[in-house]
Amino acid sequence: MGKLIKIKILSKADFEKCPIWVWDDTREYKIPITDTEPSWEDFDTFFIKTKFKTNGYQLDGYLVGNNNYFAFTLFVGSENVKFNVNSDSLNEGSLKKLFQALHCKPFNFFPVEYESDVIIKGANKISGVINMLNKTFPYKK
Repeated sequence: MGKLIKIKILSKADFEKCPIWVWDDTREYKIPITDTEPSWEDFDTFFIKTKFKTNGYQLDGYLVGNNNYFAFTLFVGSENVKFNVNSDSLNEGSLKKLFQALHCKPFNFFPVEYESDVIIKGANKISGVINMLNKTFPYKK
């Protein structure tokens, strides 16, 4: 049996190797899931390879959650840009970091569409819209 891979900060390359990751027992590292179709009941939090679309941009990243997603990360150049639906302060900094990484002027990032090719046993296709327009962000079009 091969050595177990444990990673603290996931990268785009990690998701190219394996599209689904979960916490290890210590919740300090993420480990890959090699089951072809894991179930939501198998783990409490999944990190799922996902494509995001907004305002003409298509970005690679991952969703965080278990059937309901509370966070996502975008891979933009060498940057990992993290968003969390429960943290306005994190999101404000993330928007600034995103626009800098894209080398663009601020625009209305939300709503952002997402879609994943990952299959979860017994679940619908992973796709939808994250709309945080009710949140206050200082970046306007």
